[in-house]
Amino acid sequence: MLTTPLKRTGNALRLSDVQLRLIIDHVPALIAYFDADWRCTFCNKPYADWFGLSVASIKGRPMRDITGEVRLSKEWPAMLGAPAEETVCTLESLTAINNPRAFTAGISTA
Repeated sequence: MLTTPLKRTGNALRLSDVQLRLIIDHVPALIAYFDADWRCTFCNKPYADWFGLSVASIKGRPMRDITGEVRLSKEWPAMLGAPAEETVCTLESLTAINNPRAFTAGISTA
């Protein structure tokens, strides 16, 4: 039986997702994306590991639950105070017990 074009496209997309995840999980950087409600929709393994969580447990959680109140108190005013048409970038150094220093860059477009 011949594979339909739609099935081939679906298989190629799944393979692409697997390859992208493999690459992103091995980049020495903390990568996460939060939606308009500040819930995590994506993160790489180093990001989850740094916070002592699993990738699966982070998905859908609010930023406050993942990063903690102290970090948000520094980051949120800049991100939330910008006009809708502005992009806001933040950069900070993070240090945690039993974790190396990490730098995080936040980009927010309202």
